[in-house]
Amino acid sequence: STSSIDWLEGKEQWHGLRSVVAVQEKRSVAGHTSCETRYYISSLEPRSAELNQITRSHWGVENSLHWILDVVFREDDSRF
Repeated sequence: STSSIDWLEGKEQWHGLRSVVAVQEKRSVAGHTSCETRYYISSLEPRSAELNQITRSHWGVENSLHWILDVVFREDDSRF
């Protein structure tokens, strides 16, 4: 994470913007490995440990929600 955001276009549109966070993810499924970088903007100070915990918590909620949509509401069954 960094508070050096002078380069960020449109930053003035985000009231209270203080940092940009990059989270790198490496995932292996069935012998296939993929890497992805996610970027976040934040009104928090760039404290890596804190922002890491916040982004992990966010994705925990997202994953739980998608499980409910898939299993309980059978959302995957309605694909075209």
